[in-house]
Amino acid sequence: RHETFASFYVVSESLCYCHDVRGLFDDIGIVHNPEEWRLFIDSSTRSLKAVLLHNGNRFPSIPVAHSVHLMEDYKNVKLLLEKINYDSYKWNVCGDFKMLAFLLGLQGGYSKYSCFFCLWDSRAVDQHFTRREWPVREHLQPGSHNVINQSLIPVEKILLPPLHIKLGLVKQFVKALNPASAVFQHIRQMFPKVSDAKISAGVFVGPQIKVMLACKELEDKMSAVEIEAWIAFRHVVHSFLGNNKSDNYKELVENLIVRYADMKCRMSIMLHYLHSHLEFF
Repeated sequence: RHETFASFYVVSESLCYCHDVRGLFDDIGIVHNPEEWRLFIDSSTRSLKAVLLHNGNRFPSIPVAHSVHLMEDYKNVKLLLEKINYDSYKWNVCGDFKMLAFLLGLQGGYSKYSCFFCLWDSRAVDQHFTRREWPVREHLQPGSHNVINQSLIPVEKILLPPLHIKLGLVKQFVKALNPASAVFQHIRQMFPKVSDAKISAGVFVGPQIKVMLACKELEDKMSAVEIEAWIAFRHVVHSFLGNNKSDNYKELVENLIVRYADMKCRMSIMLHYLHSHLEFF
């Protein structure tokens, strides 16, 4: 089946990519409007891939680049965008936060200024839940405020990933629990195949979070502060980070921030986006 479209793909510099996206769409029989599609880029230590996703999910995903040799770094992401001729289409781009750092030229890891909107100080812990406004980042200039490379796409083309925000919220909730508490031990019993290190670090995947949200027994073991934070998290997941956005999503997010502060959770970059840049969603 691949032979029909093989002419639209070439292999160069260890990357298989589509050299004529518009021609591929025409051959498939789909009108290509860049505003109706978003580019999803994902990477790991073993592969790098990019697909086009339709905003209304009326069409299947269209693979445009793939490599099992290129590692995840700024140089290879730049190569991928050049090969698929991103500048001609200017799709909105989504990916995890590590990928967004590559796309915007930001320094990875636990950097001081990790927000691409403002100069939020990730180490000013005493101000995180009390200060909402931070100096606006006027530009992404390499060499200043943890920017190490030239930005590959405009900031306005970035789509923040709801799933990874959800994973980050669960991570901070679990890390704020007392390891000796009944609720923490119950979480450990729920996932016997998950290592203690991952559970202690709050590292879970989407299906595991669904199991936790559906577990009534887990809630019964929580303290009053913990249950309020957990319910606030559930409301944000179902009414903001899911497929539907409730009219009162701002109130739900604000309540989540307050409840997480009561639990003494750490303000992560995910929480910061909800706290200071909710309008970007």
